[in-house]
Amino acid sequence: ATGDVYTAEFLLALDAFRGEVVTLDWAAGTLTVHAPADAAAALTRTGVPARIATGDTGRFYSALLPVAASRGTFWFLLDSGNIRGTLVARHVARDGRLNVAENGDAVLKIGARPPLTLRTEAADLDIDGALGAAWLLLSPVTLDLRDGAAG
Repeated sequence: ATGDVYTAEFLLALDAFRGEVVTLDWAAGTLTVHAPADAAAALTRTGVPARIATGDTGRFYSALLPVAASRGTFWFLLDSGNIRGTLVARHVARDGRLNVAENGDAVLKIGARPPLTLRTEAADLDIDGALGAAWLLLSPVTLDLRDGAAG
């Protein structure tokens, strides 16, 4: 129910929260489904804009978060199951719009949040990149999954 905070270890697909505003606090191990009266404040505190990808058939429900580049924006998949770290597609690393150091460190500006340095790993991806558990552990993330609100 909205307004409830859940603490448990289980797997839920993001589409279970379609139509809601949710905060994922990975470090605390909580997921909060916000009541309508609290949604705007939660988005102001820890919100990140997201595009929702549903795939060719509409079966999938994946959040892609904006990562500023020197020219334009990349969209990285929010992947809580990714324990490898922050993945950057090889085509992104090669094109020079995202500055990735020799050691893999990259300064990423995700949404309106301040830039931060994350260790990245080049990967063969069809998407621009993936933000995993390493990024989620840094601070809570609020997503607006209401129809027409994300994106």
